[in-house]
Amino acid sequence: MANIPSKLLRCRCIHALPGWMANALLGMARRSTTQPAAIISHTEAWARDHPEQSSAGVLDTRRTGGAVVPVSAANYPGSLRAAHLAWSSKSTAILVAETGTGEVARAVAACKPNAPIVVFSSCLKVCRQLALSRAVRPVLIPRTDVALTPSQMAARARELGFLAPGTPYVTLEASGAATAITTSGA
Repeated sequence: MANIPSKLLRCRCIHALPGWMANALLGMARRSTTQPAAIISHTEAWARDHPEQSSAGVLDTRRTGGAVVPVSAANYPGSLRAAHLAWSSKSTAILVAETGTGEVARAVAACKPNAPIVVFSSCLKVCRQLALSRAVRPVLIPRTDVALTPSQMAARARELGFLAPGTPYVTLEASGAATAITTSGA
C-alpha cells in the first residue's frame, strides 16, 4: 500500500504541472503585450536624451547636424548622400562598389531607401553576408586590382535586370562619391 500513494503523487504531479504552467504562461502572455512596447519607447527616449552615449543600433545625431540617422550611416557619409539622392531622383537602384567588409552597403541599407541596393564585391564571403541585409542584392565579380567604374556597374546591373534603359540610378563608388545618373540607353 505504500507504493500506491507514491504512484498517485507522481501521477498527480504530472497532471497538475501542465495546469500550473498554463496559468503561469497565461500570466506572462498578458504582460508580454504591453511590456515590449514600454521597453522600446523607454529605449528610444533614452537614446534621444543621451546621444553622447549612443552605440551601434542606437540613433545618433552628432555627425549629421541634428538629423536622426543610424550610427552606421553616420560613420559613412557617402551612404547618407546615396540614400538621399535615390529618394530625390526617384532612382530604381543604388549601385555600390564594395571593396571592404560590406559596411558601406549595410550603412546604405540602414537608411532604408526605396530602391534596391546592388552591391558589387569580389569577395564571396561578403556577398553571402550581404544577402541577409535589407534590400541588398550582392553581385560577385571577378577579382581585379581596380574598382568598378559607375558605367561598368550600370552595364552589369542592366545585364542582371536591375536597371531598365532610361531609368535613373545612383552610384556609390569605393572612394565614397555618390552620383545620381539617368541611363541614356541600353
